[in-house]
This record gives sequence, C-alpha cells and structure tokens, in this order.
Amino acid sequence: MKKNYLPRLVSAVAAVVLAIGLSQFADAQTPPAPQPSPSPSPSPSPAPQFQSPFGNPNPGPGEADAFNNLVTLYDKYLAADDNLKKAKACGTKADVDAASLARKDANEAYSQALSQYVQDYSNIAYPPGAPGSLREGSPAMGAFSNDRGKVDIAVRKASKHKPVAIGDCTVPVTTPHPPTPKPHPRPVGGAAAYFGAPFGMSAGTFRFDYAHINPSTGNDGDQWGFSGSGLFAFGQNLGLDIDLGYHNVLSNGRGLNNWTAGASLAWRVDNLRLGPSFGFQSNSIEDYSADTYNYGGYLDYYLTHNLTVSGKGGGFSTSSSDSGFSSSSTGFYYGGQLQGFVTPNFSISGAVDFTHFNQYGGSSETDYEAFLEYLFWGDEDEDFYGSWWLPTSIYAGYTYSDFSQNDFHVSTFTIGLNFYTNGNGANTLVDRQRSGTVENFTTFQPLSLRF
Repeated sequence: MKKNYLPRLVSAVAAVVLAIGLSQFADAQTPPAPQPSPSPSPSPSPAPQFQSPFGNPNPGPGEADAFNNLVTLYDKYLAADDNLKKAKACGTKADVDAASLARKDANEAYSQALSQYVQDYSNIAYPPGAPGSLREGSPAMGAFSNDRGKVDIAVRKASKHKPVAIGDCTVPVTTPHPPTPKPHPRPVGGAAAYFGAPFGMSAGTFRFDYAHINPSTGNDGDQWGFSGSGLFAFGQNLGLDIDLGYHNVLSNGRGLNNWTAGASLAWRVDNLRLGPSFGFQSNSIEDYSADTYNYGGYLDYYLTHNLTVSGKGGGFSTSSSDSGFSSSSTGFYYGGQLQGFVTPNFSISGAVDFTHFNQYGGSSETDYEAFLEYLFWGDEDEDFYGSWWLPTSIYAGYTYSDFSQNDFHVSTFTIGLNFYTNGNGANTLVDRQRSGTVENFTTFQPLSLRF
C-alpha cells in the first residue's frame, strides 16, 4: 500500500514556522545590550581676555586693537634694535648707519603710538596734543608720564620676542631681544627719581670748553678748562646746586689760574625756578692773586614750552694782593637772558650782563652774549658705545665785553661740550636744562676779574 507523506510534510513545515516565530518573539522581548556612549569632544579653551593697563573693567575692542598695535610696534623696535647690534658686530659702517636710522624710526613710531594710546584710553582726560600741550613740571605732566610708564611695562610683558645670538655672524637676525626686557618708565621730577645720576644726585652736568680772547689792545689769550654741577634734591620742588670749575688763561707766555665754586638753591614752583646764589673765585698769576665772593639770586621763567626768560642780580667783594700790596673792592651786578628752543634738542640764547665796580670813581663792564647748543647724543644712542656714554651736547658762542674806561673792548669766542646725566626722566635738551642743574647764567664771572 502506497503511503501518503503529505500530512507529515505539512506538519514539519508548520513546526519549522512555529519555531522561527517563537525565536523572533523571544528576541523582541530581550532588551538590547547597552552600547558605550561616545565621549564628548573637549571644547576649546577661551582666549585670554584683554586686560586694560588702566584697569578699565570693560575695555572695548578698540582699546584691545590699539594695544595689540602697540605690541607690534614695540616688537618692530626690538627687531630693529637687534639688527643694529648685529650690524655693529658683523657689518660695515654703512650697515650700522642704516640699522641705526631704522632703529630710530621704529623707536619714534612706538613712542608716538604710546602717547596716543594714553591720550585715547587713560582714565584721566588730558588736553589735546599731550604731552606737548602740558606744562613742564605740572601735576598733569607727571600723571601723563606715569600712565606712559604703566602702558610701556604692559607692552613689554606682552612682547613675544626671544633672545638671539648677536655675536654669531652666521645666524640671521629673526627673533630679537630677551622675553622679559627691563622696563624704563620715565617719571618727571621727584626726590626719589635718582636712576641715571651718580652720587645720589638728581642731575649732573660736566663741561669742557675752550675760548679765544681777543682784546682791542694788547695780546690775545687762550682759555682751557672744565667745570661740573650737581643738583641734590631735598624734595619734589627744592634742591641744592653745587658748582666747581677750573680754567687756565694763557697770554704772552704767562698763565693765569682761575678756580671757581658756587652754591644755589633751586626752588621750583609752577613755571618758575628761583633761589639765592653764592659764589667764590680765585685768580692768580705770578705774584698777583685775587679772591672774590659774590652773593645774590636768580630766576628762570618758563614762558612757553620752548621759551625761557632768566634774570640774576647781586653784589660782590674782592680782596687782592700784588707783590705784597693789598687792596679791596666792591660792586654789584645784574643781567638778563632769553633762551629759545628751535627744537627740543637745539637752543639759541642771548644775554646781557652788567658789572659795576665802586672803586676809582666807578667803572663798569657790559657783556653781550650769544650762544647755540645742540644735544646730538642722547639716551637712545647709548648702545653704540655702551651705557657709560653720557648724553652730550656741543655749544658755541660769542661775547662782546665793553669797558667804560679807555674805550676798551674784548671779543671772546667759545666752544665746548656738555655731558648731561639726569635722574629725573628728562630726555631732551629743554627738559634736561629745566629740570637739571642751574645753568651757567647764574654764575658771576666778569672778564675784568681775570685781567
């Protein structure tokens, strides 16, 4: 009998379908295995927020951009500075001259931008044109100088430059200057501002000069000598100026020795500087000698930022000895001077001095003077020979001395060098003279006492 396999086949197919269905049902009821979640990517750290050198809590983007521009200009100055050092170590004179000019231009660009930044973003409202529009020695000038120093320090800290091997002539200059340069804020005045001047002085001036003396009758003379002045500050507006000097006058084979010493108080108030002055000078030649003491006062009035008017006056007494015979004389003196600064480092001055001698019925000497002075070597040039090289000026002048007796007159031609050391932040010739030692104009040295 033939078997029927159809029912068995249907049952087997149904069993397979049932098994597959049960398996899918079980999978649907089982929860999926947990998958590890991807770790979040770290967010970038925010850029450091700009901090205003003036402590402004919410500095605007304009101030930040201006500060970054200052840093760029300062870095360009540092690059120019190291290029100059590289040129001195490895280049020719033409290389040094070109690098020196580039460094000067970079320094001026940074300095002007620094002043403009203070003008625009300081918490103090300065008048337009500062600092040129500010009166020298005024509180506003002091505040402006302090603000400049504050910003300058912040810029130096933000500089990104690194040291470079200046002495290696095979390496090009690409990354100049140390990363932490020494700041140089420039305060104006003050008893504590003694950096840059020796022996605790707030300012010093040293002079070397030569003069040719041409009288209307008699023999010509040649004078060589030196002098020095030191200003010792007692406070913000008061100081003591000490002067010492020596000159030798040679005429017709005979030499006269001229020693001088003086002391003046320097009191500064607003746009005035004034005080009493005292002096001594000793003149000797062979058997003749004379000692002179003078006493009086002086005044400097700063009429504008580039014009100074000065005056002086006082009395004197002289005791002399000639081959054992002694005599004495007295008299008085006064004078005035006008000094103009064509540029901050170049001045032209004119003066008239009058001296009256009481003895012999009265005689007099009137001196008409004209002088030029130019500061040709300043602080910014010190790297050429080193930091010991003092800021230097050259001066030249002519003096016509008219004597009341015998229609006699003398022409004197003078040339010399001034070496300045100011510890109060002064940079230019006008600032060095107005905040430094008391000028030679305050001294009493008529030609009559030396002839």
